[in-house]
Amino acid sequence: MLNDHFLSLVVFSLLVALFFAVLNHRDSRGFWKSVGKTMAWMVVGSLLFAYFMLWTAR
Repeated sequence: MLNDHFLSLVVFSLLVALFFAVLNHRDSRGFWKSVGKTMAWMVVGSLLFAYFMLWTAR
């Protein structure tokens, strides 16, 4: 099922974001906002880092 690396990244980011949101937020609005922001930072940051590694490898 998880042969696609991008899908693995998104699933992992979701699980980590849910874990930290459970630890830090009591209200529903803050919870989902935290999940969205954490997922966005993890996915975008990982893709930028991967592009940087590709760019510097040449």
